[in-house]
Amino acid sequence: MSGRVDAHHHIWRLDRGDYGWLNPTLALAPIYRDFELADLKPLLAAANVEATVLVQAAPTLAETRFLLDVARNSEGLVRGVVGWADLGAADAAETLEMLAGDPLLKSIRPMLQDLADPDWIACPEVQPALAALPRLGLRFDALVKPRELKPLLRTLERHPDLAVVIDHCAKPDIAGNRWQPWAEDLAALARHTRVHCKLSGLVTEAGAHWSVEALQRYADHVLQCFGPERLLWGSDWPVVTLAASYSAWVAATDVLLAGVSRADTSRATERAAQLDEEIVGPNSFGQQRFMTRRVRISRTYKKAPGFVGRIHRQRFMTRRVRINPHLRKPLLWREVRRAEFIRPAAIHDAACADKSAPTKTVGPNSFGRQRRLHRPVRKCAAATPPCAGSSSRSPRSNARSCRWSRCARAA
Repeated sequence: MSGRVDAHHHIWRLDRGDYGWLNPTLALAPIYRDFELADLKPLLAAANVEATVLVQAAPTLAETRFLLDVARNSEGLVRGVVGWADLGAADAAETLEMLAGDPLLKSIRPMLQDLADPDWIACPEVQPALAALPRLGLRFDALVKPRELKPLLRTLERHPDLAVVIDHCAKPDIAGNRWQPWAEDLAALARHTRVHCKLSGLVTEAGAHWSVEALQRYADHVLQCFGPERLLWGSDWPVVTLAASYSAWVAATDVLLAGVSRADTSRATERAAQLDEEIVGPNSFGQQRFMTRRVRISRTYKKAPGFVGRIHRQRFMTRRVRINPHLRKPLLWREVRRAEFIRPAAIHDAACADKSAPTKTVGPNSFGRQRRLHRPVRKCAAATPPCAGSSSRSPRSNARSCRWSRCARAA
């Protein structure tokens, strides 16, 4: 897919009557009307958006079924639906299993920000439903504000397999220029590798007088915490129109991500392109992949040397280190293999050398330190060269030249 993916937008029809938050107030008057997929399509075409994820706006099962019908009739435009279910109900597990039978349903979003109890997500009656989500291949969309981040963090510690997507960067108070505890709690959540974040909703949190400069600090923090690999882009249309047009938010995103490479920006704006495998597929929003690379590490000197000294044998070992290949900061886990860095001939040379012979300083290594090498100054004690008499070596190893001849000449 060459175009972008809008991973978060809504549609609604007022006559359905289950949008409890949507009232004809002065603040919500611009969006107190019907919004259909046909209204969005011209905006998607202008922004080169080829696929979308449709998100619930009402806390009812009827809303979930309505959105699934819209997605089925969208001619492939809507690739996934984020629905709603009452996770605290006694029959929540059965309801989730029924909903999961539709392949278009990808995630469940209880509207946590509208609940009176910020610790609702940690209640005992909710835990069985949360435990069922990974088994059913569903994710958890967290519509939260900063006050719900700590309870969400505690919940993740109880359910480490739960794939979570944080909507709208957890809605920081940009208009009030507040930073903590939002920044600290979001960073703590980002340490869980199955947590992703949507870069959306920032302009409405900044207010009608928003500017890219006001958003930049918050966007940079989100990018630093999650990296391009776990960042999704969404418009939050039509709610975004309370503060900016669709095209204005797209243009602002280009500026906010100007410091990111083109390839990484594509990952953030096209994250839902591989729908079956990553964003809205069974492996959550961009499952981490392990990579293997070769690293030259000396078990003797505990560093990556450019020299050979007092080293006779190396073993292959594996370890896990935190590497973000995009930001060059320790954010993502990768698998690294400690590889043998000494040539077999060099190992054989060390075996041939007389260990009681004096050593000689031959100059600084790549770390600016003196290195000391064993110098073969007299004939080795063995009567027969190891390369000639060893039956364990291959013909190729036997044919390889070594310092044995130099040892004999030096005697």
